[in-house]
Amino acid sequence: MAITTDLASPVPYTAGEELELKITFEAPEDGSYYLLGALYDSNFRYISGSMFGIILPVGATCAFNVVSQTQLWVMAAGGIQVLDTKLTLGRSSVILGIFFMKLVNTDISLTDDTEIGSVSLTLVGEAVTGLDLGMIVGAMVVVGMMGIMTKVARIGE
Repeated sequence: MAITTDLASPVPYTAGEELELKITFEAPEDGSYYLLGALYDSNFRYISGSMFGIILPVGATCAFNVVSQTQLWVMAAGGIQVLDTKLTLGRSSVILGIFFMKLVNTDISLTDDTEIGSVSLTLVGEAVTGLDLGMIVGAMVVVGMMGIMTKVARIGE
């Protein structure tokens, strides 16, 4: 279990709302670790500009996503971190990827750092409802009534 969440796909999500989830990650060895998130389309293609870090500010009880930074966790081998998290994303109907990364040097580098694990969640927007049969029948009745009224008006001429 390098990284897990308490949610399972598909997850109903509307863009701009808070997505509450619990992220649990375990260090395989002593080191510094961080979390990154990104959004992907339904074909698992990265959506440009959607990468973000996950931070837990000092004194806060809930972590959140920030575009311009992430947070390092210094962990011992076997150490487990559980984060209550609230992510606010600009899109729905996407795949959310959360990556647990190990810092290799002193600076975060997607080229050098090692991915320890990842989890993905399919976020589905509001369901597109089918046609409402009641509305269709109602519209047909109105159109039919208009047709009858037109015939009645012509008969009276």
